[in-house]
Amino acid sequence: MTHSAPDPYRHRIGLLADPHVHATRLPGVDGPALRPLEEVMASTRVFNESVPAFRATLAGMEAQGAALVLLLGDLTDDGQETDLRTARAILAEHEARGMRFLMVPGNHDMFGMKGRHLTQGYVVGDRTQRRSSQPTAGEVHDPGMRALGYPEALALLPGLGFTPDPRDLHWESPFGSADWVRRTYGPNNQIDASYLVEPVEGVWILSLDANHFVPGAAKGAIEGLADPNHQGWAAVVRDRPYLLDWMTDVAARARDGGKRLIAMSHYPMLEPADRVLALDLPLRGGAPDAQRDAVAEALRQTGIGRVVTAHYHLNADVRLGGPDGRVLANHAVPSPVTWPGAYRTLGPEGLVTHLVRPADFIDGDPYGGALPTDDYGAFLKAHYEAQMVWRYYRPEWPEAALKGLETARIADLPARQVSDDWYHLRKGAPIPEERLRLYRRLSPDPLTALTRRLTAFVQGYSAAE
Repeated sequence: MTHSAPDPYRHRIGLLADPHVHATRLPGVDGPALRPLEEVMASTRVFNESVPAFRATLAGMEAQGAALVLLLGDLTDDGQETDLRTARAILAEHEARGMRFLMVPGNHDMFGMKGRHLTQGYVVGDRTQRRSSQPTAGEVHDPGMRALGYPEALALLPGLGFTPDPRDLHWESPFGSADWVRRTYGPNNQIDASYLVEPVEGVWILSLDANHFVPGAAKGAIEGLADPNHQGWAAVVRDRPYLLDWMTDVAARARDGGKRLIAMSHYPMLEPADRVLALDLPLRGGAPDAQRDAVAEALRQTGIGRVVTAHYHLNADVRLGGPDGRVLANHAVPSPVTWPGAYRTLGPEGLVTHLVRPADFIDGDPYGGALPTDDYGAFLKAHYEAQMVWRYYRPEWPEAALKGLETARIADLPARQVSDDWYHLRKGAPIPEERLRLYRRLSPDPLTALTRRLTAFVQGYSAAE
């Protein structure tokens, strides 16, 4: 586990990001229905292990005394009814023992107002089948595969902060009402599920729904709506100024009233991958992104101070200051279903990262021995490293520099080993201690040291072309 600076407040709060709950028991299917190897390896996260990992995460938080847990979005893998019901039932088990959960929607939890069709592969018994929410030749028609829209999904998620609760000391929405009919924006009257709640005296939780659904899109349009995965806060700042006005007002009232304000958003406000030099990836030459910088500055000026986020499955902390003295701290929280498999807590001892290691995490072996199934940490690491070439190296590296990695050396190590380590550190994941000691001789912050070395390496190849 890793620690940040101490927090002076007495409440310990659990921070759970991207559990991607994916049920492996489907209505009408005898026995487990598991996602096949090819779909798992094409995904940023693992599917079949999500429920044991979710249970282990919640058990760990309960054991640590986190009576309040913030669910930072992507509670479910695709917003399907079975997954939503499965996740909500597991949360209810812990609510019965005194825990409370507050949620912000993620891009995987609900889609627009009407939902969308999905097709997925499953290993059922000894065969693989394609299951689709709409009738399609050669596929099993399963209406339960459909991703739900906001109204249907929110109806399955009661008690998670989206509407007032008798226990709340204060609750409000940016629309001055809890009525869903009034809590909308845009031409489709899309629901904005943002809210502010005081669950315990002196603590304000500001849940900011940055899912942004507008008709049409140049990139990533799905069934006529822009995919929020490709938009994030830039679209919110551009199209929903009322939300920033409300954030500014809430922050001012929190300061005046002596409230501890914690904002939560599925999407980062500050890019976690930029935490080293406040620049873009070294592979792109460190060129600043003016639009992203402007969005970050607009969010900093709201004065909310601290936000906990998800989406990228990274364990990272980024801060942005300004001449007015206001600082925006973005604390990115890792996922229990991607390497390294973790969650965070915020309490008197500060931000603490905890690894998730369920003892029994798999129901059979649908992977044919391609992934280790006796150790959850090794399993997630193998999944991550198997994706490095096609997910990271090929799209991010210039071809000449990529070839150079195979023969060059950096810091007396094979260059490819150094770049692999950089990808682990960028994710907030551990690397072998002996190499970590070597990198610390280059700089107290190994990630900074490797970023600078790899930037120079890439720039050297670019200059030679």
